[in-house]
Amino acid sequence: MEVSEDIGRFKKRLVRTKTIQSQTEDADAAHGDGGLNRVLTTLDLISLGVGSCCGTGVYIVAGLVARNVAGPAVLFSFIIAAFASILSGKC
Repeated sequence: MEVSEDIGRFKKRLVRTKTIQSQTEDADAAHGDGGLNRVLTTLDLISLGVGSCCGTGVYIVAGLVARNVAGPAVLFSFIIAAFASILSGKC
């Protein structure tokens, strides 16, 4: 019986949502007009789209070069890059 109660509580927490009313109250307190301000311009959105496409291309090129040229040694380079990323994220 305890296990089923724990599972039920877990399911409720997993699918919990925030009500619209509380979000509106938060917006009223923050902005005074009840809505959210638009902060991204058209240029910002276009730049975000172009940047994501270029970033995806970089990963594709790295994978193709690793498959055709580098061979198994690419695993070590990715481990070194991951370690460098971890160190740069901690600073």
